[in-house]
Amino acid sequence: MTAKRFSAILLVTVSILLNLGCGQFSEKKDNITGLWNFRGNGGDDNSLEESAYLNLREDNTYTFYQPYYFDYGHWTFKDKKIRLVSERKKILYKKEWTLDVVDREKDLLKISYPFADEWLKLPGLTGTDAMEKIKYTVHKNIFLERNNVQFSADNDPFSIAHSQWRIRPDHKETCQEIQQRVLGTTKHLCLLFSQYNRSEVSNVSWQHSPNPFILGSNGVAMQGRDHIATAWVNTFYDEENAAAAYDLLSSLFKEDIDVPIHFKKYSEMWVSLLGQMDSIGRQKSLCDDSKPVVREKE
Repeated sequence: MTAKRFSAILLVTVSILLNLGCGQFSEKKDNITGLWNFRGNGGDDNSLEESAYLNLREDNTYTFYQPYYFDYGHWTFKDKKIRLVSERKKILYKKEWTLDVVDREKDLLKISYPFADEWLKLPGLTGTDAMEKIKYTVHKNIFLERNNVQFSADNDPFSIAHSQWRIRPDHKETCQEIQQRVLGTTKHLCLLFSQYNRSEVSNVSWQHSPNPFILGSNGVAMQGRDHIATAWVNTFYDEENAAAAYDLLSSLFKEDIDVPIHFKKYSEMWVSLLGQMDSIGRQKSLCDDSKPVVREKE
C-alpha cells in the first residue's frame, strides 16, 4: 500500500470517527420516542418545571405538558426538528410547536426552543382559561432527559387514551362526567406504578401525574383540601367541580378495600389499593342519583 493511499484511508477513518463523536445521531424516530423530562438551562429554582414532560409515541401521537397547559396531537422528526401539531379543540397557545435538537448525549437531548421568545409576548389568558396558563419559566435552551422508566404502547399512562382526564372540559361537568374524570386519574396512576413494579428502578416518581393522594409507606390517603396540587385542580372546569371530584374520591375510602401486607415495593401496594378503588368506581355510580355508571373508554 502506498503512503498516499494509506494517508487517504486514515483521513477518511478519522473523519468518520469525528462525525460519530460530535453529537451526530440518526434521525430515525425510534431514537427519540419515549417519555422525556424537561430540564432547565442552568439550575433555576423552578419546581414547576419538574412536572413538565413530552411523550413521543411510536404511533406518532404525543402528549405534552407545560404547567399548567396540556397539549396532544401528532409529531414528526425531520432535519433535527421535532414538530408537534396540536389536536386540541381549543388552542390557547400554539397549533404547532417546534423543538430544535441541537445535540444528543446518551439519554439527554439539548434543545433550542423558539417558543421561549414568543411566550412573554403572548396575551394573557382570561376567565377559566387562566387555569391553563403556562406558569413556569420557559427557557430558550433546555434539555430533555429520558425518563428512568418507559412504557409499552398498550399500557402507557401518558398516551392520549389514558390522559383524557387531563383534557380540561369546556363546560361545567355533571357528577357522572366528574366520576369518569377522577377514574381516569386512578387508572393512570395504576398504569404508572405497575410499570415501576416491573422495572429495576428503585426510585418511584409521579412528578408528571398530579393527584389528590398521599402515597405513603403504609397506604394511600387523601390530601387535605388545602394541600391539593393546583395542577390537579386545573384539570377540572372550575374549583367547584374539583371539590366535587375530591368528594367522590373520598367516598371510595369508605368502601371495603383489602390492604396488602406483603409487598416488595411501595408502588406494588399503591397499585393494589388504587386498583381496587378504580374497580369499585367503575362498577357503580358514586353520585346521588340513578344515572348510568361510568364505563371505561375503549
